Order: sequence, then C-alpha cells, then structure tokens
Amino acid sequence: MKLSNKTKIILLTTLLITLMILIITGYNFFVKKELKISNLEDEIIEVNSTYKKTNPNICYGSVFVCKPLKYKETGKVNTKKLGNYKINYKINYQNKEKTIIKTVKVKDTTKPKIIISTEKLIVCPNGTPLNTIIKAVDNYDGDITNKIKIEKNGKNFIYKVKDSSNNQTTIIKQAEIKDDVKPKITLKGKQIEYLKINSTYEEQGAVAHDTCDGDITNNIKITNNVDPNKKGTYRVKYEVTDKNDLQPGDMILCNAGNHVVLYYGNGKVIGCSGGVWR
Repeated sequence: MKLSNKTKIILLTTLLITLMILIITGYNFFVKKELKISNLEDEIIEVNSTYKKTNPNICYGSVFVCKPLKYKETGKVNTKKLGNYKINYKINYQNKEKTIIKTVKVKDTTKPKIIISTEKLIVCPNGTPLNTIIKAVDNYDGDITNKIKIEKNGKNFIYKVKDSSNNQTTIIKQAEIKDDVKPKITLKGKQIEYLKINSTYEEQGAVAHDTCDGDITNNIKITNNVDPNKKGTYRVKYEVTDKNDLQPGDMILCNAGNHVVLYYGNGKVIGCSGGVWR
C-alpha cells in the first residue's frame, strides 16, 4: 500500500515533533542545571518535646552532577510554646541569593488527665465529690480542675474536661449520692460587739458555704428585732438552706449591764448575762 505524499509529510512532521519533545525533556532532566532541595519539608512536633534540627540537601546542578551548596540557618523553635516557627536557610549560588523557609508547627495533641483519688465515689446530687479529690491536669495548661464539667446519667456521673487546644477527656463513674452536711454560716463581724444605748445597730452580714452547693451567701435570710434604744436581750436569726433543705442553727444577740452585747454563734450554746440561749 502506497502512502500519499501528504500522508508522508504528516507522519514525518509528527516524528520530528516527537523527537524534539524527547530531546528537550532529556536535556531538562539530565543536562540542565538547577537548584535542587530535599529533606526540607514542613514539620509538626508535640509541645514540650525536643526539636531536632534537620540537615537539608541543597545543591546546584543536573541529575548526574549536583554541587552541594553551603547555607546559613537562622530561626529558633520554642517547643514549650504553641505556634508556628520559621527556620530560614539562606544560600548563594550563581551570583544569586535565595532564602528557603521551613515551617515548624508546635501543637498540643495530648489529652488532659482526670485524676480520681479513690475507687469508690461518693458525691453530692450535683456531682461534687465528698470522699475524694478529683483533679484535671494538662501537659500544656497545667491544672485545669476548674474546667471540669459534670453531667448526671442515673447513678453514673460523667466528668469531662477540655484543654485550650480542644483535646478532651471523658470519664464515667458510678457513685453513691449523698448530701447530709449542713451549710455553714460565718459572720463578718466580731464574736462579741458592744453597743451603747441610743446608738445605731448596723448589720455587718455573713457568708454561707455549703459542701455541695458552694457559696450560698445570697440565700441568707436575716431577721431581728434589735432596738438599740432599749436595754434588753435580742435574738438575730441568720437562716440559710441548701438544695437538700439542710440548715444550720441560729445566731444570738444578748445584753449585759448598760450595753447591748451581740454574741454571734453558729448553732452553739451562747452564754449571756441575762440567760442562756440556744
């Protein structure tokens, strides 16, 4: 089968173009000189670990011959602090100057730890432990006990804590639920206070704390009939109740001689000149 002249020309042209492409590709791959860099990839390391410097391979040349180049390295990595750190490699070749940058990311991927000091857990209705200490510690944030969140699911309590890098730890514990400790009221004033007749009685207030509910000062109710213009024994009542309806004893005021004397107590027997109050 004879080929026409037109077909021959097309085939010859195609062959020449293919040959030129192969020559150019071969030159670029085997002969052309260029800057070649390896072992200089970006890196991710864990916070508080040790950063090991890499020795990059930097050379100028072809596939067959590539002359190693010297470089000046600058930049530091603080492995104790989260962040992105730049390491610069400055090189000079063929009357050119080039800076190659490597990024080192210091990250925190370690979950915090929740530590429960006892095997058997006795807790308040809200999950606050009564017989043990529950702490949360993180490799970067340190003590994050105040970030613990408590959820109740039947007799199970779910303790969750999340660090500043959003690493979360969850522990599920079965617990005995109890709240039999009364809240405590502490007066801000002195235990004994003398008031002159016809003076002014100023209520100094008190603070209240409950083992399960914490600060319940805002729940204190104070009632009294103190009349500094009249001699006598007066009873001031400080009341506070926790969520389990437990409350402490009363506080007492009484007088002695020509002065009104205020005796502060906390459910205890208080001695007065005019008698004994409970």
